[in-house]
Amino acid sequence: MHWTLDSRTAIPIVDYLGGPIVASPKVVTVTYGADADPAADPKRALAEAFDDAITSTPWWDDVRAGYCDQGMPRRCVGRGRSGGHVHLTDLPAATYDDSPTGGSLRTLMQGYITSGVFPTPDSDTIYVVFFPGTSMITVDGYAVSCEQFSAYHASFEVRAPERRKRRRALRDRSALLVE
Repeated sequence: MHWTLDSRTAIPIVDYLGGPIVASPKVVTVTYGADADPAADPKRALAEAFDDAITSTPWWDDVRAGYCDQGMPRRCVGRGRSGGHVHLTDLPAATYDDSPTGGSLRTLMQGYITSGVFPTPDSDTIYVVFFPGTSMITVDGYAVSCEQFSAYHASFEVRAPERRKRRRALRDRSALLVE
């Protein structure tokens, strides 16, 4: 695959607010449905290929340029790699909720990490979770997935199996698919 940055589209600027820097992103793609299940996500292969490649493209180099902390030496967002794929075989709930103080979605993700279903995270791990269209995520009690937002990104500290605290991120399934 080859991506190019359209020179007509300005890259949005994100202000650095002092949080951790993901120096070498490791993207773990998570989808629902067993490998042989005909009801499994039909876009799984596309999502996995995209997530495996995106952090090592020229486009990524352009959008990550300048995203550094203020320390010495400076730590910057760098090129990344695939963290693998997880195919969940359990049925997702119809609804999940999330807020800065927690919710059923964070509880679900923490459970997958603690039980070893998800690979053990380190400071560069990003879990990209594609929920089926039958699941709805409500954020802060009012914003609903695929209605008020197409993609949901969050990070929070989790307890890894060996009790270290790490970052993770979520993306709702509709972030990838354009109808």
